[in-house]
Amino acid sequence: MKTYLFAILAILISNGALGVEASTAKVNQPISQSVSSDQVKDKLIGQILAISGMEHSLQKLPEQIKAGFKGSISRGKIAPDEQRQMLNIYTDAYPEGAFVISVRKALESNYDENRYARFLQLISTPLSMRMTKLEAIEPTPVDFRQYISQVASHPLTPERIALIQRMDADTKTSAMMSKIEISTIESNAMAFANDCSDNVKIKKVIEDKRPEIEKATRSTAQVMLAFTYRDVSDADLNEYLKTYEDKDGKWVQDFVQKAIEKQFDSSIETEAKGMKLFAESHRPKKTMFAPKCD
Repeated sequence: MKTYLFAILAILISNGALGVEASTAKVNQPISQSVSSDQVKDKLIGQILAISGMEHSLQKLPEQIKAGFKGSISRGKIAPDEQRQMLNIYTDAYPEGAFVISVRKALESNYDENRYARFLQLISTPLSMRMTKLEAIEPTPVDFRQYISQVASHPLTPERIALIQRMDADTKTSAMMSKIEISTIESNAMAFANDCSDNVKIKKVIEDKRPEIEKATRSTAQVMLAFTYRDVSDADLNEYLKTYEDKDGKWVQDFVQKAIEKQFDSSIETEAKGMKLFAESHRPKKTMFAPKCD
C-alpha cells in the first residue's frame, strides 16, 4: 500500500523504492474491550502505519531525498563548502519525521473506527502482506537494467500493460510524480533566476514542457511498477488492485496522498526560499555599470 511513495522517489533519487520491515509488523491483534477509545484509536492508526509500510517509508523519506540531492550536486562543479550549505537547506526543508507526522495527523483527523478496522483487514491479507514485502525490496541498478533489456526483447502482454496502467491510475502515482517534479523545477528556476528574469516567462516555459514531463514521469512510474510486480501473476495483481479500488482503501489513500502532497508543498516552498537566499548571496555585487534589464 505504499506504491505511490517509492514512485515519488523515482523522480528524486536514483536508488529505487523505499524499504520497509513489513515482516516485523504485528497484524491485526485483537483490541481489549477494557482499553479507552483513545487507546483503540492510537492502536488502529499505529497498526495501519506499520502494516501498510507507510511509517517506515515516510520516516526514511527526508534522508533519501537529501541523499538524492547530494548525489546530484556532487556531480557538478560546486565547491565543497557550497555543497554543505545547499545540503543544510534541504535538511531544513525536509526535517526528520515531518511526513510521518503529517500522515498521522491526517489519520487522526479522519478517524473512523469501523472503516479503519476494515482497511486494516484489507492490508493484512496474505496477498497484501506479500506485496508489501515485494515493494520493500530495493532494486539494484544491475537488476533494473536487466529487466529493461528483458522487456525490450520480450514485451509485456497487453493484459499486463493494462494492469500496470490501472495500478498507476488507481494510485495516482505518475500524477503525483509530475506535480512534485514540476513544482521542484519551478521553485528552483525561480530561486536561481537573475534579477532580469521574468517569472511569468519562466512559468510559461515550464507549462509548455508539462506534457513532456508528464509523459516521462508516467513512463518512469509504470516501468517501476512493472519491475516491482514482475514475478506476480496477472490474477494476483488483479486481486491486489481491489485493495486500492475498495471504497475504504481508496478513501484512506486519498487523504493520505493529500497529506503527503501538502507536506511536499511546504518543503518545496522552504527549500525554494533557502535556495533563493543562497543564490543571492553568491551573485556578483551590482555596480553602477551593471547592465539594466530590458
